[in-house]
Amino acid sequence: MDNGAVAEDVSVLLSRCKLVERKMQDRHVLVPKEVFLHPAGMSPEDDVVMEGYLFKRATNAFKTWHRRWFQVKDNKLLYCHRSMEQETPTVMEDDLKLCLVRPAPPSVERSCCFELVTPTKSHLLQADSETLCIAWMRALQRTIHHLHESDDQFARSALSMKSISQHPSNHLSKEGSVLAQLHRIPGNEICADCGADLPKWVSINLGVLLCIECCGIHRSLGVQVSKVRSLTMDTLEQEQKKLVTVLGNRLINSVYLKNLPKDDDVLPPPAKPNSSRTVREAWIKAKYVERRFVKSRRRISRAGSNLTQLVQSDNHNVTRSSSLTDINVHPVMEHNAINRSVDLPSTSSGAAASVTLEPCVVSGEEVLKAASEDDVLKLACLVAEGVDISATFSDTTALHMAVKHGHGVAVEFLLLNGMKANVLDGSLNTPLHIAAAYAWTLIVCQLLKRGADQRIKNHLGETALDVAVDGKHADIVTLLRVHEMRDEFTEEFNNPMDETVDDVMHDLTQKVDCSSY
Repeated sequence: MDNGAVAEDVSVLLSRCKLVERKMQDRHVLVPKEVFLHPAGMSPEDDVVMEGYLFKRATNAFKTWHRRWFQVKDNKLLYCHRSMEQETPTVMEDDLKLCLVRPAPPSVERSCCFELVTPTKSHLLQADSETLCIAWMRALQRTIHHLHESDDQFARSALSMKSISQHPSNHLSKEGSVLAQLHRIPGNEICADCGADLPKWVSINLGVLLCIECCGIHRSLGVQVSKVRSLTMDTLEQEQKKLVTVLGNRLINSVYLKNLPKDDDVLPPPAKPNSSRTVREAWIKAKYVERRFVKSRRRISRAGSNLTQLVQSDNHNVTRSSSLTDINVHPVMEHNAINRSVDLPSTSSGAAASVTLEPCVVSGEEVLKAASEDDVLKLACLVAEGVDISATFSDTTALHMAVKHGHGVAVEFLLLNGMKANVLDGSLNTPLHIAAAYAWTLIVCQLLKRGADQRIKNHLGETALDVAVDGKHADIVTLLRVHEMRDEFTEEFNNPMDETVDDVMHDLTQKVDCSSY
């Protein structure tokens, strides 16, 4: 090959290289332009908040993933195989206001995943990148937030309406939003700690509504002090809604601020809507952690003879296992923690100083009576005063008594404030045994959601299912068996029966609610 041919070939290759380079430059120019024009899948259509491809995990036993074209449109989440123009979309969620968006749990092996949680199920979705995943979550959260913001107008008008009774009903109205209904309760229209208007957060174990600034302080205290939820983004259980309705800011402040000095020299100074984080933190810690302004109790006495009468009285006429009728009651306290002193800092008008208080006695009878009578405010007072309400009194607990009498709100309060769902009484019965024996279907659902173990046997070797079968409580038998099947599938097939259990719980709840009216 002569030099002329080589030079010609080199010239041709250089020309092709320049042509390819120009094409590649043009392609790279298009990429940032597209991202700039439609960041993270934003649609040019006005009514479409977000669109693009996502992987969705199927709910079958194999948990397969499928790539679909998704749109957030008209407050709904839609999807189809390719494009909305080519086929009729499938509605994944008809009302995003009822949903919650959060990152996928750590158990999900795939990356860039997020979860759309509804009151009855959850959808697991995967984006093509971490950036797109964040963008999808933000788009869904913006849509949900916008839908809830429309409730504020209803809430503001509700505040100008006539105040409801000082003792609101345990049952929340089905009309209107939960937020608006809670704001109607006297005292709940402002933050319990600083007085800011229209709080949108709630401490479900304390039973108070909070603004977003005070909510951040409560979160920093830990869940053993305050369990915070959003009233616009989180879904509260029905019993939690009732609990907040029964308590509320006014009643709880009457407990935690009972001994608040009347003068203006209170230290730390009370928080206000415009207070700094430092002021809020000092005030909230003094109020809920140190409990400086609570009427404190130093110790708990051993239960007296009246406790035996309380435990044995008011038995329901139900068919139940002999292990639940032959409970040996002894007027002694079995929990060593009951006898410990509870020393709380106190203050008169200035610095917090540890003072010596006169001994104040709380009997086990007082705790059990409050639980058996559904006196949630009394239980809240006992918690604030340092009483260990989770202790065992005369071979039983406050949770067993609340379950026995069918008080779901008291059950929820006890579980949220440190009571264990699998605590045993003197006959080794769990609260689930008691609920199954007395045919409290909703409380069985409640306990199962809180991790109650139906495999535990009492001193007669009976499980809660055995007790329900013996009592011929069909709904509870069905619920326990389906839940048991779910547990078996969990170990083998990664939860294919989650939705089935949720559906059964929902149907039974609806059935019991309808029969109660």
